[in-house]
Amino acid sequence: AKAVYYLEQNLQANGYESLLCCTGYNLDAKKNYVNLILSKKVDGLVLVGSNFIGEVETENQYIIDSSSKVPVMILNASYHHDNVYSILCDDMNSMYRAATEMYEAGIHDILYIYNSLSYSGRKKVDGFRMAMQSQKVNNYEDLILRIPDRMKNLEDIADFITDYSKKGHVFHGVIAADDELGTAAVKYAQKNNLSIPKDLSIIGYNNSILTDCCTPELTSIDNQLETQTRCLVKTLIGVLSGQDMPHKTVFSGTLVKRKTTDF
Repeated sequence: AKAVYYLEQNLQANGYESLLCCTGYNLDAKKNYVNLILSKKVDGLVLVGSNFIGEVETENQYIIDSSSKVPVMILNASYHHDNVYSILCDDMNSMYRAATEMYEAGIHDILYIYNSLSYSGRKKVDGFRMAMQSQKVNNYEDLILRIPDRMKNLEDIADFITDYSKKGHVFHGVIAADDELGTAAVKYAQKNNLSIPKDLSIIGYNNSILTDCCTPELTSIDNQLETQTRCLVKTLIGVLSGQDMPHKTVFSGTLVKRKTTDF
């Protein structure tokens, strides 16, 4: 929603109006909505989020087909093809740096929690694995926990982490793939009478408004969303005006420290 807000503001500032479709994650729904948008004779197509990039190449054919008609702009994912432009955060290295910093602060048993293996989700978990491998952590795979897709309630996610810890998994740090899961980790600590950050340090991802909505406030990786959206619109305007624009622009995430960490 925040990305859509930024995009709409930047598009309007450049004299363009926008049409919004919420496709969800179903491939057929994505295709139908994209065809609907293209039928409106639009100047460009913006795909917001890494879930638009499929793991199987055939799942991306609709992007290729669309790019033969209008410029296709992809936010927070990368796809290489003519007339396709990708603007994204380097999620892998951003996660790698955050996990490394937590480890070097003396927290060597770090739980990584996620609920999606989208393009961005895969890059994040790969960054965590890369950090653990570089630190020569044994059995780090045992501390990578996928939260079931069906589980949306923060209390339920906190209970799920509690059940996981009761199976003998010991951790003094949590890194979450997004701020919602990071907030759930805060609830987990509170339910189990753990002091934050003395007993448990927590890092989220996206630096969203949720970081200020929990107690204590959540340390999070800022994926430079506003900067990404400005760059996307600038690239789109450049393409429409006939300029030679970069097909891929990558930004680095930064760790914004708050009260759930003390390093």
